[in-house]
Amino acid sequence: MSVKNATALILELSGQAIGYAFLCPGEAPNRLVPPHSIQLKWLYILGEWAGHKLGDVLMARCLEHVRHIGVGSIWLTVWNNNGRAIHFYERWGFRKVGVYDFVVGRDIQKDFVLLKNIHTA
Repeated sequence: MSVKNATALILELSGQAIGYAFLCPGEAPNRLVPPHSIQLKWLYILGEWAGHKLGDVLMARCLEHVRHIGVGSIWLTVWNNNGRAIHFYERWGFRKVGVYDFVVGRDIQKDFVLLKNIHTA
């Protein structure tokens, strides 16, 4: 995938990738996401490393990068039934600003659109 102005962050342990995040400009699904925002497209930690607070490490680096590039807000979509992820993002200050239809085959699933404003000062 080639995306202009995208950033991939890789979390490694002893040279092995155990998690990653992907930030990219993206078309926001609603007008509640301000222009010049960046999308957190993916944030994953390998299952065997879940529960070790490594998602916090990766999120902190994502927000540090977003502040560094001077973007005013970060947004993402998350499946409305993924309570663990929703709780994680809310703990990091993301708030729900809408619902987005995510189509998987013939199944239409509901994703929440979450937004976090970034303070660059």
